[in-house]
Amino acid sequence: MIAHPEFAGFPVSHESEESPVKRLVRITEEKGALVPQNLLADALGISKARVSHLLAAGRFEVVDFAGAKFVPAANLEAFMAMPKDRGGRPRKSA
Repeated sequence: MIAHPEFAGFPVSHESEESPVKRLVRITEEKGALVPQNLLADALGISKARVSHLLAAGRFEVVDFAGAKFVPAANLEAFMAMPKDRGGRPRKSA
């Protein structure tokens, strides 16, 4: 028989603390689907290191959950819809 936590000297519940599952549900209701960094790299066709640089530069909204960083899927879609700067040297005009 398992002893009730109250009798073992442990508090029964932490009403002020949110459980990880409830926190995840709340975050996904607020932000929508969350994309982990490795899937973000695959979707953009870039390295995981480059994703870390983009996150550090503030190019994406970052959601920290369970020690990992996630990006809302809506942010990924908006980033992918942005026109791409080709960069590099301009072409010579003929």
